[in-house]
Amino acid sequence: MNILDSKFYGVVEKFANLLILNALWLICSLPILTIGPATSAMLCVVRQWKLHQDTSSVRNFFYYFKENFKYSFIIGILYIGYSILLFFNLYYLNQDQTGLKMMMLVPLIVVSLLLLCIAAYIFPVLSHYQLSLKKTIQNSFAMSIAYFPTTILLFGVFLLLFLAVKAIPMFILIAFSVAGFIQYHLCQKVFAKIDQSLQ
Repeated sequence: MNILDSKFYGVVEKFANLLILNALWLICSLPILTIGPATSAMLCVVRQWKLHQDTSSVRNFFYYFKENFKYSFIIGILYIGYSILLFFNLYYLNQDQTGLKMMMLVPLIVVSLLLLCIAAYIFPVLSHYQLSLKKTIQNSFAMSIAYFPTTILLFGVFLLLFLAVKAIPMFILIAFSVAGFIQYHLCQKVFAKIDQSLQ
């Protein structure tokens, strides 16, 4: 096997792993309530790829799905609950023609932005560190503020992938695992800086 064959095989293997990981995430997120554990497991698999060169996607996915189920399930439920609450609040405010509309809308936007900032880091933090749920949330919020350019970059990546899926619906077959890969890659750089500063 020459170098070109080896590189081609490597590209095909990575693409296949992304397809498999994306399928696992979609299947395990179908109940909606398990979207948290599925996301945590996906990022743990990506972590294994990057740090340990372990490409056992299926085995690792289900291992980490169970391993991090408790905290990731709670986080997922909290975000689902807030999303439902936000939907009904926005629906109500859309019907409201009084001066209270802006007074209620501003706090909703602020809280939503804060939760989005935390969401950019919370599952990568959960997959990378062994922390309590409280510390995971606190550290995710602190990182989102301290490394704000990375936070903006993460949002930009998610937006581009969303637009890609909208333009090419078939891209959904790989979009979520690509998002997870890029998300962990960017967050890993943040983790490396933090770990280095603590030494």
